[in-house]
Amino acid sequence: MKQTVAAEGQKAKDNIDAATKDADVKTAQTTGEEAINAVEISASVSKTDAIKAINAALTDKKAEINGTNLTDEEKTAVINKAQKLADDAIADINKATTNDAVNTAKENGVQAIKNMTIPTVSDVKKNAKNAIDQAAKAKNDAIDASNLTAEEKADLKKTVAAEGQKAKDNIDAATKDADVKTAQTTGEEAINNINVPAASAAKDAAKDAIDDALAKKIEEINNANLTDDQKQSLIDQAQNAANQAKENVRSASTDEDVQTAKNNGIAAINGITVKSNSVDDQDNSATNEGNGNQAGHIQSDNSSDVTKHSSIQQSGNEKTQLPQTGNETQRGAGLVGLAIAGLVGLLGSAGFRKKRD
Repeated sequence: MKQTVAAEGQKAKDNIDAATKDADVKTAQTTGEEAINAVEISASVSKTDAIKAINAALTDKKAEINGTNLTDEEKTAVINKAQKLADDAIADINKATTNDAVNTAKENGVQAIKNMTIPTVSDVKKNAKNAIDQAAKAKNDAIDASNLTAEEKADLKKTVAAEGQKAKDNIDAATKDADVKTAQTTGEEAINNINVPAASAAKDAAKDAIDDALAKKIEEINNANLTDDQKQSLIDQAQNAANQAKENVRSASTDEDVQTAKNNGIAAINGITVKSNSVDDQDNSATNEGNGNQAGHIQSDNSSDVTKHSSIQQSGNEKTQLPQTGNETQRGAGLVGLAIAGLVGLLGSAGFRKKRD
C-alpha cells in the first residue's frame, strides 16, 4: 500500500514538473492528491477478527442479562456496562501495532465481558418484597396480640400469607420499576386491610350461650314459690357461675378450651337447684293462724277449768311433739287447736241444756 502511495505521489510530481502554466501545476497537484487519497487501506485481518470476537462476547452477555428477572431499567444499566467493556476492548485493538498486541487486546476484552457480574436478584424487586414482609409481620403481630383463639389466629395468618405471596408474585412479574412499585403498594394495602376482630367469634358465641343459660335459670328462680331473699340468693349464685364461666372463656386459648369453659359454665348454672316452698307449708301457716285466733276466743269466753284443760292438752301435745320441728310442729299445733275447739263446743252445749232443764 505504501508503494502504491509512493507511485501516485511520484506521478503527481512528474506532472507538476511538466506543467508550463500555473493552472496546469494546480491541476496536476489536485489530481495527485485525489489519487493518493483514493488508495484504500485494507483493514488488518487480525484486528477484524479480534473485533468480531469482542462483539460476539457482548451479544452473549446481553442475552444473559435479558434472561434475568431484573426490571427493564436494571437490565439497561447492566447492558450499558457490558457495552462499555466492549468499546474499550475495541479501542485497544485498534491502537495495537502488532498482531500480538491485537490478540492481547482481544483476549482481555472478551474475558472482561464474560467476567462481568450480572445481579441474580433485582434490587428494586427485593426492596419491594421486603416492604411486603414488613407489612405482613405488623399484621401478624396484631393478630398475636388479639384475644382470638389459636385457630382463629391461624386462619387470619393464612390470609396474610396468601396476600403476601400474591403481592410477591406480582412483583416478580413486573418488568418495569413503576410496575414493581404498583404491585408493592397494592400488596401492602391488601395486607393492611385484613381485619383483626376485636373479639373472638368463638368466644362471643360461648358467652351468648352462657347468657342464655343464665337468663333461663333466673326465669326459673323468679317463677318459683320463694321469698325475695331466697330468690336473690339463688340469682347471685347463678350470676357468679356465669361470670366465672365467661372469664374462663376469655382466657381460653383454643376453640376446644372455649367449648370446655362454655359447657362447664352452663352445667354449673343448670346445676343450681331451685326448690319452691311446699303447698303444705302454706296451708299449715294459714291453719295455725286460724287456730290461734280461735283458741284466744275460747279462752276468753269459757271457764278456768276449760282453760286449764286446754293448757294441759297443749302441754301434753307440746311434750309429745317437742322432738319434731318445722312443718310437723305446725301441723301438731293445728290438730291441738281443733281438739280444743271440739271439746269446748261439747261442754258449752251441755251447760246450755242444764240451764234449759
